[in-house]
Amino acid sequence: MDPRITDLYNEYVHGDMPRREFVRRVTMIAGSAAAATAAIALFEPDWARGQQIAPDDRSIEQSSVTWTGTTGAVRGTLVRPAGAATPLPGLLVIHENRGLNAHIEDVARRAARAGYLALAPDGLSSVGGAPEDQEAARDLFGRTDRETITADVLTGAGYLAARDDCTGRIGAVGFCYGGGVALRCAVEQPATAAAVCFYGRALDEERTARLKVPVMMHY
Repeated sequence: MDPRITDLYNEYVHGDMPRREFVRRVTMIAGSAAAATAAIALFEPDWARGQQIAPDDRSIEQSSVTWTGTTGAVRGTLVRPAGAATPLPGLLVIHENRGLNAHIEDVARRAARAGYLALAPDGLSSVGGAPEDQEAARDLFGRTDRETITADVLTGAGYLAARDDCTGRIGAVGFCYGGGVALRCAVEQPATAAAVCFYGRALDEERTARLKVPVMMHY
């Protein structure tokens, strides 16, 4: 794969480049529309093939939940091991710059399979929720106030920790945008005992000075 296409895809996914412009530029590198289409297919996610645990898997129980956010109700997907008889440690699973999608829900199911009470909030709840179309979801995310998104996601930590089926101690894990929010959980949410960040924004100096729990960062 031409590394210029890889760089373009990263810019497209994490920025605000329109898809038409992305395809045009890939076509210029690849030499033809057919070659561009084949190259793009190698990058774009396939939720069905990537899924590890089905929503109706008998080892887990998955449901939709809502709680009070900063401006209204926040929706999320809650997953727990099937038949769990005692409170479980919680895990907040935080999405990328597209709101909650099928992949993040699958990550939550994997966490439940590992013994956690997993909650995946939808940071786009204040604007009607994340569209299934990932292009539309990215655009909506870009048009929505970032602090509102983040504040709503952070309320998920308190909601999760306060549930009767949670021990009150949680971890946070996030990807890209969500990676940075997971680190903020480690500083701003008292119930957070540890956080894992995948290529998210690092904490600023003030928040870093307040960090008291273990973190793992992947870049």
